[in-house]
Amino acid sequence: ITPPPGSQLPAQPQASPTEELPIFPMVAPNPARGEPIYTEKCAPCHGDTGLGDGPDAAELPNPVAPLGSQAVARQAAPADWYLMVSNGNLERYMPPFKSLSGPERWDVIAYAFSLSTSADEIAGGQELYAQNCADCHGETGQGDGIKTGELSASPVDFTDQSFMGMISAADLFATISAGQGEMHAF
Repeated sequence: ITPPPGSQLPAQPQASPTEELPIFPMVAPNPARGEPIYTEKCAPCHGDTGLGDGPDAAELPNPVAPLGSQAVARQAAPADWYLMVSNGNLERYMPPFKSLSGPERWDVIAYAFSLSTSADEIAGGQELYAQNCADCHGETGQGDGIKTGELSASPVDFTDQSFMGMISAADLFATISAGQGEMHAF
């Protein structure tokens, strides 16, 4: 059926805006700045240690994600958590936190990831990195190690926030275990 002359189609309802892709930070997120945000906005459900045992968790019909669990955190890419904090998941009773700026969201995510790793594990990882990775990837992870000139391709720059935001610890583990390109398997 042809509409009459001059008629207008009804406006389509606008879907609520969601972020399709995370906005990556210019500098590495700071877990220390994220801790007070986590304490205020996340700990009531996720708990002080991130195990889903906050005081409000018992009131919810669904279990709260245990962010502090190594099994959960190691499978997650930071960008996934950024989108969850940004958009929420109302089916799981997770509200969006649009009141937080982008850098604040990244800081709270960095703090949430820190809940699944002990200081001893971090120190051990730093030691292994210095012994096995720094020659190619550089002391600070910028891909500028002393052996970079000997390689046919530039090593990964671990300070590239868009790269690091898209991979999980499990992805890194798989690459380190199997090797990639000129990097041998460990």
